[in-house]
Amino acid sequence: MPDAAGLASAGTALRPSGCGADNHEVREESFIMMPFQSYQLYQAERTKTAAEIRRADEQLGHMAENLSWLWQHATRPMALLRSPAPRPACTALLDASR
Repeated sequence: MPDAAGLASAGTALRPSGCGADNHEVREESFIMMPFQSYQLYQAERTKTAAEIRRADEQLGHMAENLSWLWQHATRPMALLRSPAPRPACTALLDASR
């Protein structure tokens, strides 16, 4: 059962039994830890070598590049449907600033 702070012991969670709004009973339910989760925890907590950090950064860079490419190609049809940007009546104003 919960301790003085209302927290459950390690590996358990307190959840309401039933889904009705009037039901306020609390029962204790344990979590099931999958075998691969312990390895994921190990990988997340250990220190990485410089080569591993560089490789992870490279992978993130490629992922960002691919997402950018997808976003540009997904939004390009919308840009073509919009009206062209308004142009100034006098192009001499653009040349004067150079």
